[in-house]
Amino acid sequence: MVEPIRLHVAGWRHLTHSFALVNQWQLLALHKRSDVRLSVEDVAIPVAAWRPRPGAFDDDRTATISGLSAPEGAIDVEYRIAFPFNLGASRHQRPVLVFGVTENWTFPAHYFSNGAVPSDINARDGFRLVVPSRWAMRGFVANGVDPGRVEVVPHGVDTEVFRFDVQKRDDMRRRLAVEGFVFLSVGSLVGTKGGVHLLDAFGILLERGIKATLLIKGHDELYQSQGRLQQLVGRMNDSRRRLVLKNMKYVGLSLDMFQMAALYSAADAYVSPYLAEGFNIPVLEAASVGLPIIATGGGATDDFTTDLFRRQLSARLDTSDGKTRLRPDVEHLAALMQEMAGDEAFVRQAWTAGPEHVANGYRWDDVAAKLVEVARRAS
Repeated sequence: MVEPIRLHVAGWRHLTHSFALVNQWQLLALHKRSDVRLSVEDVAIPVAAWRPRPGAFDDDRTATISGLSAPEGAIDVEYRIAFPFNLGASRHQRPVLVFGVTENWTFPAHYFSNGAVPSDINARDGFRLVVPSRWAMRGFVANGVDPGRVEVVPHGVDTEVFRFDVQKRDDMRRRLAVEGFVFLSVGSLVGTKGGVHLLDAFGILLERGIKATLLIKGHDELYQSQGRLQQLVGRMNDSRRRLVLKNMKYVGLSLDMFQMAALYSAADAYVSPYLAEGFNIPVLEAASVGLPIIATGGGATDDFTTDLFRRQLSARLDTSDGKTRLRPDVEHLAALMQEMAGDEAFVRQAWTAGPEHVANGYRWDDVAAKLVEVARRAS
């Protein structure tokens, strides 16, 4: 019998930031494993306005997350998943895995604590990076990190929670007062999410006489997404702005996992015209629910989507300002949205192809297994 590995996780809990959500899903999956002795410590949150509060998970999961405690005795490996990225020496004097992500392959000074830069990890004995996608890995390598120091471990989905539910669909559509074909997009609406491209393409779609609704899920608590959306809509000409506002619904409240699953169920397709993403979990969650996907080609989502349930949005690679980003083609996006709204066969195919793909390697249990494998190699 293999001796359990003593894995110590330093990260955020009870926060709806993506790092904290990933950490908590991983903790739940790791906690179930008999080959892991898990311990946890909370890392300081760098933004004063970000207040930890339970709510993203149900009571049982929240209790499990809250009940995880500091190590009793020695550990084998430390895993850090917080921001800024910490390459400092371990007080446990054990190997360290540092979760890291880069969207546009740049690292402003505040990305690393204590003045470190990405390539410093090459000289840190026992340190390795854990990244969620090949896109993120390429970003670190482009900044001088030895590829041998980087491990790709994708994010995951709880397929028991994120699955299609016709009753939840009906209830959510009734609450939102939406009908017909609904496109969904989930994100903070920061620039790299491609909100300007999405709104322009949706405007083009409506001007062509296509009847559809755009449902946008933002995050007002952490990112003031509604204000960002107002700025994006405000740049449109009057006629397009009126048309878009008439056919758009916005949700900015923090939702728990079951409410998010219901929101996905309420839609007919998911759209993500991103410029740069480290992974893009909402695309994976949407696929798990059975939504057909439109996503930027060439980026992180190439790792975990297939042509059976995804249409790739054409984009050009742009490095003109020192950042590496994809620039989606708005006309192509409008064409894909128009095609999706009329392609019942593809939509039906995605109902089964997406969930089957996600269940075959992208559950949080699968992610935990990969993380344990990486930890064992490090120890």
